[in-house]
Amino acid sequence: MGATTTRTPPGLPLPATYPYFANGANGNGNGTATFLLPLQDYTPVATQAFREANELAESLLPGSHPVRLSVKVEYVAYVYDCLHEAEASRRMAKMSIRHVYEAQEGMDDDSFEDAAEMVGILGRMMKRGLGQGGSSGSQVRADGQSAGGRREQAQQPSTWV
Repeated sequence: MGATTTRTPPGLPLPATYPYFANGANGNGNGTATFLLPLQDYTPVATQAFREANELAESLLPGSHPVRLSVKVEYVAYVYDCLHEAEASRRMAKMSIRHVYEAQEGMDDDSFEDAAEMVGILGRMMKRGLGQGGSSGSQVRADGQSAGGRREQAQQPSTWV
């Protein structure tokens, strides 16, 4: 085929330090966006950022606070999906749920609903990769019956589980 042409991404001066290949480096359309950030392993930086966010959330917010739980949900997902440490992810999710139940502060109805939803997400995340029913907690058959015979709504897809 023809030669691959190099273009400069919009907003960057010529010449581009990291050229953007319109058709990918090998012409297959899978070019990387190295003009934004160089290709490297960002997990150490991301891990440190998650640790700091987690430490701040734990030191400044009560156990059932929605922002603290949101940080936990994302951190648990990162550990499982990016670091591939399933057991560490499960331990973190379990500890986060325990902190919610041990929290002493009062909650209004909205905070309770938020906390309950995130505890549910953390509970499903604890079960990921454990085999049958791992990512969804309990399996729902096509007729809407769960394995235990209860009628349930099909779970909506989630970015976390």
